[in-house]
Amino acid sequence: MKGLNLLDACLDSEGATIPGKSTLIVTSTSTAPDTLKLLLAILNSAVAFFYLREKYPASSYNEGTTFTKEMINKLPVPDLTAEDRKALVELVDRIIAEKLADPTAADTTALERELDNRICRSYHLTPDEIQRGKLK
Repeated sequence: MKGLNLLDACLDSEGATIPGKSTLIVTSTSTAPDTLKLLLAILNSAVAFFYLREKYPASSYNEGTTFTKEMINKLPVPDLTAEDRKALVELVDRIIAEKLADPTAADTTALERELDNRICRSYHLTPDEIQRGKLK
């Protein structure tokens, strides 16, 4: 995940990415790819970005944040049911499939919005909290 200014996480299932200076790498066993997909969904959500930006404003750089391993490790993770996990992984799979099929023209905005909505619900955020945090 790119850890400077914006929180951007991606899945490198082939291990072909060479990390840069501000890049954090999260690994998992080959038997648990869904764990990485769940983490991908959470880290790319508006909730995670809002939480980290609010919790660590002193680390601001150019109106962004230099995210560290400790910040990511302390990110609260929602208690997800098996059904929630499955739905999130399926959405991540659909987004990845669309982007792989047409990297330049794929519009996954609706799927990403649905993913964000599910993440917001998994944290039990009310519509008022979502609006106040400008998560949408």
